[in-house]
Amino acid sequence: MKRIFLGILTGLVVLSVVAWRLKPAPMEGKTPLVWVSDDNPVRREQIEIFNRLHPKYQLALDPNNTGTQKIIVQSLAGIGPDIFDIYGRWSMYMFAEAGMVMDITDVARKRGFGLKDTWPEVRSTISIDGRQYGYPCNLCGTVLLYNKNVFDKYKVPYPPKGPWRWDDLVKIAKKLTHQKIDGSGFDSFGLIGADYYNLLIQNGASVYDKKGVYCVMDSPRAVEAIQFYYDLMFKYHVMPTPEDMVLMGGEGGWGAGTLKWFGSERVAMIYGARWQLITFRKYPDLRIGATHLPFKRVDTNLVNSRFAAVNKNSKHVEGALVFLKYLAGREYSMHLLECTDSMPGNPIYATEKNMDDPEHPEEDFNAIFPEAIRKGKPMEISRLINPFQAGRTIQRHLDLMNSKVKSAKQACRDITDEINRGIEKNLARFPKYRQTFKELTGKDWKPGIPLREQVGK
Repeated sequence: MKRIFLGILTGLVVLSVVAWRLKPAPMEGKTPLVWVSDDNPVRREQIEIFNRLHPKYQLALDPNNTGTQKIIVQSLAGIGPDIFDIYGRWSMYMFAEAGMVMDITDVARKRGFGLKDTWPEVRSTISIDGRQYGYPCNLCGTVLLYNKNVFDKYKVPYPPKGPWRWDDLVKIAKKLTHQKIDGSGFDSFGLIGADYYNLLIQNGASVYDKKGVYCVMDSPRAVEAIQFYYDLMFKYHVMPTPEDMVLMGGEGGWGAGTLKWFGSERVAMIYGARWQLITFRKYPDLRIGATHLPFKRVDTNLVNSRFAAVNKNSKHVEGALVFLKYLAGREYSMHLLECTDSMPGNPIYATEKNMDDPEHPEEDFNAIFPEAIRKGKPMEISRLINPFQAGRTIQRHLDLMNSKVKSAKQACRDITDEINRGIEKNLARFPKYRQTFKELTGKDWKPGIPLREQVGK
């Protein structure tokens, strides 16, 4: 097995070296910088702006090596990027523990892109124990977008602007959900895109305990939230079931994907964010409204962030730091707002005035986007288990629930048991997890004793 892994590692290194050698040579007199990010068309525009503002540098995009393993392998081979995007806190912990991401706390504070220069709600996603390791490229809070054309078609009043509850959502969505006359499917659904995590935190529940040591998805409030997620599809039938999604994808006129279904007036409401306006602006007759998500007990929503970090082994650290400063600056922030690619990392530019677009006067709801960030929460993680592993566990059991193999209560119980077993296995096998356990709890981990008993509530 070790030989297999060594062979894979060697192969990746060789391919990385070949790819590096095939890259265009930098322009004479300019310092080359490589940014690993997704191949969104607006990245090209953002790079052009940076290169124009900083003619000393030649920033280039590498969209083909966005995986964590690829970045690590390339860096070990001495050909890693100067800057790379990170999606989620756990990935940041991985890079920090591997000694591959630069601690920028002091220089960022001095140059104006420190923790105080971004949203308080995302500071925990770019720092560990108060030390900063990146700066947001963009971020967003989940909101509810609604299609005014569908509401008007069925003569249903628009959702309330102020706080509203899950029961209100169901009542409104029912009026907007219509089966076909022959009963073969649906002409429209009231809602799409509601996710388990927003529902979880809106019911005052969570995935982990406050210290992030063990899973608590079997709590009564968590079960209630997951049950509501199930009921939206199977009890109230105001949101497509997995089977409905397949049928919708195969029908003429539905197109492919939830955004197209919303744009083509097959869906009245969607859990969304500002970046979706990039797609919705392509529908000339679409009339959109926006409001905050309904909730059960806590008026909150999920906040997502993509942030950039500096490769500690970069040969051009100064240029990479200049780029992070650029992310916090006016030119980048205003471009981000203009193209509706979510919200900038620096909140001073996220004003309603800066978001208003004369070419889209119908978008009179821009104030909602910064509001959603300010009242939002980032995704929870546990430092004792890979979040991708935990996420796959959650999704697998929810899929079984959606297939009616198990109840919401059983799914939550099984999720909790499986994640906690994974945490216990990590504690048993790896000293670094036991050290983290002690940092989080102030106690030594004791095998054979349930995590809840060791940590307490």
